[in-house]
Formats: sequence, structure tokens, C-alpha cells
Amino acid sequence: MLLRRVMKHVNDQNWFAVVLDFLIVVFGIFVGLQVDNWNEERKARAEEQIYLARLSEDASGSVAFGETMRNFIYQGANRAGIVLRALDECSLDSETRADFANGLYHLGKLFPPYMVMGTIDELRSTGKLTILQSSELRDQLNTTIRQFERFSLIFNDARERTLPHVEYVDSIVIYRINGPQSGDVEITWDDIEVDFDNLCSDPRFYTAVSSVRNYSYDVVAWHDATVAAIKRFRSAVESELDRFR
Repeated sequence: MLLRRVMKHVNDQNWFAVVLDFLIVVFGIFVGLQVDNWNEERKARAEEQIYLARLSEDASGSVAFGETMRNFIYQGANRAGIVLRALDECSLDSETRADFANGLYHLGKLFPPYMVMGTIDELRSTGKLTILQSSELRDQLNTTIRQFERFSLIFNDARERTLPHVEYVDSIVIYRINGPQSGDVEITWDDIEVDFDNLCSDPRFYTAVSSVRNYSYDVVAWHDATVAAIKRFRSAVESELDRFR
């Protein structure tokens, strides 16, 4: 229809009409492209909102689990301190026996810094990181990942250093545990068998407990730093989400 009209105007040498038809075509193409671009942008922003919400949820999960593991390790380190004080004094009263038993039972139960990577891995593998409009947010994401990976490597080194000490303690202490136990289970004095007097006179045993306690506090510090970094990233994600609210 349009082509026939243009040909008629050309045959009639109605150049004004030809130019007008041309401008109409150009304007139509321009509007169509703008509409397509607007639709694509709208889809991208909707997808970005979904990813931001998922990143926020993942970060919250990382913080919750990381803090749980941190508190467990911290409690274990504190109980190792109770073991050391009892050995220093070569005295163990009935009120501290349970803490002494749990200090040995949970000695060296360390967990690496934790970060939920599902959404991040998806963004990286599909090349969609640029869907996050904020370059500052992308930079902070990369910084958080690097810090998490660095602490994970440091943790592996610390874990290797604790193993000989834990093995020595385990070679002396007998655990009367029947069946599987959850990681944070509390045991009683009756669940272990030790010669306390011999432990008091064993410097290697004391050194083993002391070393593992020190590494445990180091791991607690790495957990704290990792959780703090993830919290900063989550705050940045929430700020971006505010644009959609």
C-alpha cells in the first residue's frame, strides 16, 4: 500500500509527497526501534530486580549460617580454655566437668567461611553480571568473592596445622558415643574416658589443646570478617532494590 503510494507520487513527480512518505517511514522505523529498546530495557530491569532479590536472599542465608558456625567455633575455643585452666590447676570440679568434656569433644571442629554462591555462579557462567546496572555493586561483589576465597584458603592452611594436635588428643581421650550425633550435640562427663592426673602432667597434651584453641580463634576472626563483607554487600544490594520499590 505504502509502496504503491510512493510510486504514484514519483510518477506524478510530487516530490513533496515523496519526501513526506520517506519521513513517515523513517519516523515509523525510529518509533518501532524505540519501542523495542524500551521493551528490552523493561525486561532487563525486571530481570535485574529478580537477580537482586535472589542475591539479597543468598546473602542473608550466608550471614545466618556463617554466624551460626562462628558462634559454634567460638564456644568450642572458649571451652578449650576451660580445659587449659583445669590442666593449669590440675583440678576439675563437678561444675566444670561437662564443659571440660565438651571442650575435648568439639576440639578442632572448625568450619570454613561460608557464602551461598548459587545466584553469583549463575550470573558469572551466563555472562549476565552486567545486568546489574551499578558498577559499584559489581565491584563490591567481586571484592566480597575475593575476600571469601582468600579466607577459605587461609582456613585450609589453619585446618592442616590443627590436625596433628587433634589427632594427639584423640589418641588419649576415649569417647563413649553410641550412634550418630549432630555437630553441636552436648555430651556429658560420662561420655568420655580420660586419666585426668596423667593429662595434667602431659605438656604435649596441653600444647595440643592450646594450639587448636588459638587456631580456632583465628577462624572466628575470619568468619567475622567474611560475614561483615557479606553484610556490606547485602546492604548495597538492598540499596539497589530500593530503586524498584
